[in-house]
Amino acid sequence: MVNLLYSEFQKSRNLKALKFLEDEKADALSENIDPKNPFQPPYKGFFRIRLYVEHQKRQVVVFIPDSFQPMGEEIVLLPADNQSADSILENSSWVEMAWKEGFLLMVLEAEGGRWKTDEADEEFPYFQAIGAFEYAQKLYTYHAGRRYYVGYGEGGQAVQLHLAMNPTKAAGMTVVGCNDMPDGVLEVLGAEESEEPGVLKQNIPVPAWIIGKNSENVNSVNYWRKCGRCTEFTGCRGDVTCYAPGLKWHGSGNNTLPVQQVWSSVVDSMSPVMEMDFINKLWGFLKTVERTGGNHLNGDLQEVVTWKEIRCIRHTAIVDDKLREWLVYLPSACQKSPEKKFPMVMGLHGYSGTGESFMCGCNFYKA
Repeated sequence: MVNLLYSEFQKSRNLKALKFLEDEKADALSENIDPKNPFQPPYKGFFRIRLYVEHQKRQVVVFIPDSFQPMGEEIVLLPADNQSADSILENSSWVEMAWKEGFLLMVLEAEGGRWKTDEADEEFPYFQAIGAFEYAQKLYTYHAGRRYYVGYGEGGQAVQLHLAMNPTKAAGMTVVGCNDMPDGVLEVLGAEESEEPGVLKQNIPVPAWIIGKNSENVNSVNYWRKCGRCTEFTGCRGDVTCYAPGLKWHGSGNNTLPVQQVWSSVVDSMSPVMEMDFINKLWGFLKTVERTGGNHLNGDLQEVVTWKEIRCIRHTAIVDDKLREWLVYLPSACQKSPEKKFPMVMGLHGYSGTGESFMCGCNFYKA
């Protein structure tokens, strides 16, 4: 069997029987799309993906819950050293959280049980291979602006190195129970120019919750605060210290209040961090912000909204035995003066997107 369903996992909490998707002995995938209900994922359950990285075999494990929607959120999870992808899925509540919230869960795995963090770019080919797999869209489509990273222990250091080099690859991260980054390492990476000429990587904000083990990760917290202009202490939420940009950054980028925050806290034990209550707090921090494209200052981050929250009207119709959907936004001026003629803008989204991802992400409704 090429995949394992959630119900089967719940019975055994064991992924040993999960074969590689590319295994010749595995059952072939059979796409099952209901044209009258196309918002259900064509593939569901657990999948083990083999990746070839510089003549080495690496893997990721992907869990697609039944409630995952096209262009939905993705959590990329990096376990600590000496913890496999199977182990963290079997011994944590991440699967249950993905099932409950409907996000796609991808779990990476360190080669030989150890993340290569001595040099910043050692894991880059692995991340690059993952990007190529997702770009091919063989299993799913996800919202690239709603990709979030979570790293435990040494996996948290690997996450920070990756996002210091590629800050626009995520809309947020949480790192849990890892040691502080060595002096100056993140700053060296951040001093490089980004894809946008004249903008350094250290000027691109990444929402971050840095959770140290036994002590605060001062170097990490200070770097990500600098990236996000999070100069203002905004108070504490229990034992969590919160920082956000000062009011002088209002209007920079997309003319909205900056949404990025940097949080700092400490855990004394790693036992609670795999439980549902703790994971729910991590997800609560991450899911409120999305990246909309562009690298300049705060222009690429905004608050996540739904089509209902921006007061769109959803229409559907069966056309050639297929469910078609379109969303309509009516400004208040149209509603107040129905007899008046207003210009109409029609947006035809692409990139395997959905009407909601286009409508809520492009900000046409604000204009």
